[in-house]
Amino acid sequence: QAELAAANADLEAEQQRTVAALAQADALRATSEGTAAQAEAVRAELETERLRAATALAQSDALRLAADGAAARAEAARAQAEAERQRSDALRAAADVSAAAAQAELAAANADLEAEQQRTVAALAQADALRATSEGTAAQAEAVRAELETERLRAATALAQSDALRLAADG
Repeated sequence: QAELAAANADLEAEQQRTVAALAQADALRATSEGTAAQAEAVRAELETERLRAATALAQSDALRLAADGAAARAEAARAQAEAERQRSDALRAAADVSAAAAQAELAAANADLEAEQQRTVAALAQADALRATSEGTAAQAEAVRAELETERLRAATALAQSDALRLAADG
């Protein structure tokens, strides 16, 4: 009977250890599932951040393309203004050559040249304004690109942390 009591005590102790081990295993499983859920939430947030960064990068590229287009238009306007100036100089030279032959024609040509010069000055001013706008847009696009690069590095760091959490949860 003493051996039976001892055996029963051993069985009771073994059952208590088994119950404690099962409880510990359940606690570890719950902790692991919580960590995995947390890592998944972080991963989802990072994916959202990546999509936001991709959208902003596309906007930056669109701004850069607009800036490039504005610069090209400004350069074309400047070239046209330069051609107008050269044509104006040629007209003035022709008027000077024919001045002795016809004073009246010279006066009319001078009036035309004055109007041409005013148009040329206006075109040059417009070209300068377009160039200034283009340079401002390019600077803005560069600032957005730098901010996006910072955002991409931050997202990469957070993704590495998420992977570390997931590895810890898997472990």
